[in-house]
Amino acid sequence: MATETIAPQLRVPVAETRRVSAGLWSDAVWRVRRDPTTLVALLVIVLFVAVALAADFLAANFFHRAFSQQDILSSYEKPDGSEPWRWLGTDELGRSQVVRLLYGARVSLFVGGFGALTALVIGLAAGVTAGYFRGWWDDIVVWLVTTLNSIPRLYLLLIGRCGFFIGSAASSDCEAGQGLRDHHRGLADEPVPDGFWHSLQPDAHRRGPAGTAGHRVPP
Repeated sequence: MATETIAPQLRVPVAETRRVSAGLWSDAVWRVRRDPTTLVALLVIVLFVAVALAADFLAANFFHRAFSQQDILSSYEKPDGSEPWRWLGTDELGRSQVVRLLYGARVSLFVGGFGALTALVIGLAAGVTAGYFRGWWDDIVVWLVTTLNSIPRLYLLLIGRCGFFIGSAASSDCEAGQGLRDHHRGLADEPVPDGFWHSLQPDAHRRGPAGTAGHRVPP
């Protein structure tokens, strides 16, 4: 009598079925909700924005310390947990570092948001118009983007500061840069003193002045 063998059934994991997207934004939300890293990053950004916007409330009701309140006797104190305003120590004027950090977050968020929004508007307008009109306008946009990308970012920022900002700080930076350039040019044009290259030789201390044989000291 033959025996029948039944092969074990293997369970095949069913892939997660993706719902039918109703549009671009719903598809983006669907992707974000399934990305833990993005959710944590969004949570941190929201927390930073909330703390920056509530700087006045926190300074008055939690830290009990004003932004510009000074205490010379408490200057350069180490971080201390005895009082909330001492959590990050104090600066040279005895001002609370944690309170000033809250107000400084407003400036950082504004600069970052304004810069990103400006780049988005200019880049989107330039890219859309270049792709639509093409021709000479497309060539100009591509040339401009390629030229700006080829310039080191630090030099580009210095050029923008000196060219577009008018004020004492900008003018002083430009004058300082020009003075540093003139200083290096002056060092390059200054004649080399006599005997300089002779003094750089390894056995110069065993010989006489440059141009003479001198007396060689035995080792």
